[in-house]
Amino acid sequence: MSQLKTNSITNISNTGDPNIVLGDSGDVQVQSLNSGPLGGFRNQLINGNFQFWQRDTSFTAAGYSSDRWYLSGTAGTFSRGVNAALGQVYSASFSATQDGHIQQGVELPLTGAPGPFMSGSEWTFSVYIKTTDNPVGKDVDIFFRDSVASETNAVRATAAAPTLIATGDPDSNGFTRYSTTFTITAAPSGTNTCLTVKLLGGTSYGVSVDYSAAQLEPGPVATPFEDRPIGTELALCQRYYYQTNDIIYGFRRDSSNGIAISHYFPQTMRAAPTFVGSDSSSNTAGGTNAITQSSFRRTITSPTNPAVPVSYSNAKFDAEL
Repeated sequence: MSQLKTNSITNISNTGDPNIVLGDSGDVQVQSLNSGPLGGFRNQLINGNFQFWQRDTSFTAAGYSSDRWYLSGTAGTFSRGVNAALGQVYSASFSATQDGHIQQGVELPLTGAPGPFMSGSEWTFSVYIKTTDNPVGKDVDIFFRDSVASETNAVRATAAAPTLIATGDPDSNGFTRYSTTFTITAAPSGTNTCLTVKLLGGTSYGVSVDYSAAQLEPGPVATPFEDRPIGTELALCQRYYYQTNDIIYGFRRDSSNGIAISHYFPQTMRAAPTFVGSDSSSNTAGGTNAITQSSFRRTITSPTNPAVPVSYSNAKFDAEL
């Protein structure tokens, strides 16, 4: 058996300190490992593999669609695809007539604060695409925004919209990985809450297009797609949107002739969510602990028995950016 003995490894173009130093006791020191502890949680996008679709699996109108992805455009159909890049289960599928795009807003640590997206930082976006058109050269717009749905106070975060290049050949499912590396050249405005990443829709290709395994990570290299544990990914989604098919009951009649209900979320939400339920016209959501618990109140005149339950079904809690 041959053995290579060395105490450091460096890139051929490096003229400074070694990139990797090997200690006598077996410890390894590196200058960077994908800008994170052991390279974990590189992907800044949530639900990049389009695994979670709490709202529905098919959309024809603008709004949030697959978890954390906002759909702009009203023509054609945007839906969950069952043909995905190798190793994935689902894709996001645009019909050929879909006139808009999908985008995700990555939450900034504080309003107006760039966090990791500071000016001068380098990032790589990658995505698997299946289409009969050529995605090379297609734009991926990067903006700081007040919200994903609005361009109010939008600040282009890059000098120009970066464009995709192919990083390999198609896999056996017909998906090819494309990527683009860019540098942040601007700071967010004082009211911006997120960095948005926009992908073009069907009419930009002239044909249908499927997206799979989208990733935004620090550095100049598109590393393999990061598959986080399913429970972790769902928890990340539920910080922004939570939907339950369970029936929520309330029994207590308050002093204003109403029934009050408290419901605890599975995750701490980004902000106090808006509430939609099957009987929501006379209900309000709020409470002092609205981020972890939402309180509802329904005004009633009968029955007067406080033990008679009032229920809410198909409850939705929205705290999206």
